Amino acid sequence: MEEAGLDVRVVDGAPTARIALSGRLDTVSAPAFQEQALSLVADATTFVLDCSELSYLSSAGLRTLLLIHKRLMAKGARLALDGVVPSVRDVLDLTGFSGIFDVLG
Repeated sequence: MEEAGLDVRVVDGAPTARIALSGRLDTVSAPAFQEQALSLVADATTFVLDCSELSYLSSAGLRTLLLIHKRLMAKGARLALDGVVPSVRDVLDLTGFSGIFDVLG
């Protein structure tokens, strides 16, 4: 699914949902991604976002990730970010979100 500069590709489904993100997770793309991600969260025990091709993460994107994380935590599941590129890692580190999510790489 391509939404306003963000390509979202479901790689695996439940119980370990793996989604590859490519492009920008920002104010424009976050609402559509949030809707899609929350529909996948329902059946997942682990939710992995492959961020190796995510070029930009805004505060709206962080808010979406936090909402997904909270939904997963409420049911004893977890959110992991894999393949995090340096520019996105900087945003996570500066905002303190790298201490909230499982950042695998």
